[in-house]
Amino acid sequence: MSAGWRITRGEQQIAAKDVAELKLMAVGGKIQPGDLVQEPGGTSWSYAIEVPELNGLIKSVAVDEDDIPKAGGGGGMALRVALLLWGTAVIAAGFGGLVWMWMTPPEMLIADQAVALQETKLASYVGAEVADGAAVAQFEMLKIVGADADFFEVEKADGSSGWLSSAAIAPVVMAPTEGMATQYSNLLAQPDSSAAKVGEVKANEVVELLQKKGDFYQAKAAAGTGWLGTSQVLPGYMFSQVLQERYDPKFNPSAYVQMANYSWTPSGEPDQPETMTNMLFHLVNPTPYGMSGIVLRITFFDGEDKLIASQDFEVPRLLPPAESEHEMGGLHLEGIDVDIAWDENTRAEVKVHGAVALNPADYSRLKAEEEVRLAAEVEAAAK
Repeated sequence: MSAGWRITRGEQQIAAKDVAELKLMAVGGKIQPGDLVQEPGGTSWSYAIEVPELNGLIKSVAVDEDDIPKAGGGGGMALRVALLLWGTAVIAAGFGGLVWMWMTPPEMLIADQAVALQETKLASYVGAEVADGAAVAQFEMLKIVGADADFFEVEKADGSSGWLSSAAIAPVVMAPTEGMATQYSNLLAQPDSSAAKVGEVKANEVVELLQKKGDFYQAKAAAGTGWLGTSQVLPGYMFSQVLQERYDPKFNPSAYVQMANYSWTPSGEPDQPETMTNMLFHLVNPTPYGMSGIVLRITFFDGEDKLIASQDFEVPRLLPPAESEHEMGGLHLEGIDVDIAWDENTRAEVKVHGAVALNPADYSRLKAEEEVRLAAEVEAAAK
């Protein structure tokens, strides 16, 4: 009998007997974004915020404007205290942040960066009715250089500076694509716990996160580039709901690929075995990242839900990124042949894994190569 769902928070571990109880615990606030969750019969752990069954159910701790410290005069110590307390309040939204706070010297918790929560403009002075400064894009990273009452003085990457309301930005204690090592760890050559060691990472060391595969992050550390287990590093983007929405698709792209439609029918071709089946899929991508390496795991069950067969299909095309919130990327696949013994009670289950989120430059390069390859295939077929 399955042991149910397991939830770990530091040295504390709780359990849910089924997915219904798991969801009730999340709705009741008993599961936090930084908790580690293991599915029944599983051997790996995921952050609660990454578990599909908990999507939209986990409560984040909101930061009330009245609780944000009012720093006066712009003195260095006042700014230091204001940012420390403000950053701590936001970090506390996830348990992982709490663990980090206890492990990390106070000076490392000071948020000297912020992310813009919306598209806006800088004001030239505190309380200006009309913002007349440089434009700020949503999700743009800013440097905090001063504070006065409910306003923060920020600096853009191009050097321009001005004032924004505390409601317009959220503090971050490290860049979204950085991570803090939770313990001394070995950097591995491959995303596999048995892989060779290529370096070491010290506890509390900040590393650059490059990509994620399964239960491992590829990280660039002082000792070199290698792989760390997801339990060995706290990603910077996990400390803000805004950053999670923007960056989680980069590191967990498979979770965002949607199956808009799929079907499977007998081949019907005279020269094909009676067990041959044609499958059709339509994939949808709501993220700003083009994707490669997508694998569809197709599993067939009989009328009694007993496993008949399972097969991985590697998608031979790139999945385009979303152009906007209302224009998502899509890819249509058909003519996929699967040879199984089936009857009218057979059903198919399809899961996505293996997706890799691409930055714009890599996607453009690979897309150009794909178009050349597809054109050559059409030309060859016409001969």
